[in-house]
Amino acid sequence: MTIIFDIIELNCCALGEGNGTSKGNGTDEGNGTSKGNGTDKCNGTGKGNGTSKGNGTGEGNGTGKGNGTRKCNGTDEGNGTDEGNGTDKCNGTGKGNGTRKCNGTGEGNGTGKGNGTSKGNGTDEGNSTDKCNGTSKCNDTDEGNGTSKGSGTAMELKARLSIDT
Repeated sequence: MTIIFDIIELNCCALGEGNGTSKGNGTDEGNGTSKGNGTDKCNGTGKGNGTSKGNGTGEGNGTGKGNGTRKCNGTDEGNGTDEGNGTDKCNGTGKGNGTRKCNGTGEGNGTGKGNGTSKGNGTDEGNSTDKCNGTSKCNDTDEGNGTSKGSGTAMELKARLSIDT
């Protein structure tokens, strides 16, 4: 008796395991509201700039006291500029009738005291560069979608058996 066992065909095919869902690509972290750009810390009302101190009526310019008729005919001695335009300090009997050295420019009408440069109104403090809006902290490479795990070989066997007696 003869037994014949022939393998007719052997087929292989892969069965892929893997390809799950990608992990990543969630919502970006960052890009919130900018920190900064609030209200300027200056630019309020100018400090200074109030009413000028000094520019009232000139002090000392009343009517000259002491300019009656001169009693003498030389040049006056001592009649420099009046101090405060009160009573002349040297107009007793004049020693000469030259030009009066009093009644010059009154003391007090100089430039007003005040009215200098306003204090304040300097450069604004603030408005620096925004402290946010950097690069987003997400959106890096997906974790997943790597090579399939598994993929062993499936076998299909076709055989023929014959018995000769």
